[in-house]
Amino acid sequence: MNLFGITTFPVFPVRISLPPIINGISITVFEKKDRLFVLIIDSKVGLTDYDMEVIKIFKDIGIDYVLVANKADKLNQKETSKLKKDITSVLGLDTYVLYSTTKKMGTKELLSIINP
Repeated sequence: MNLFGITTFPVFPVRISLPPIINGISITVFEKKDRLFVLIIDSKVGLTDYDMEVIKIFKDIGIDYVLVANKADKLNQKETSKLKKDITSVLGLDTYVLYSTTKKMGTKELLSIINP
């Protein structure tokens, strides 16, 4: 499986091309077959309008993706519960990864999704 990543962190500009262009970023999908996009969001920020636009495009054109909520170690229990609720209720996702590079959290879960 080919793996592609996209992040909505403003620090990491991503250039990928496909109409429509969202917030100055375009997305190119050459072949959708056997591709999985990893959409990384900042757990402390939660789902933004921009994230929702990217997810809508993924759904509209049938792109498989996994949502990775980075910096999950920075959340308290209440914030974690809210994030999980937002992901499941707003997006209807049952599969997502709460991830932290600092605490080495979520690595096994992400790898099992990427390499089933």
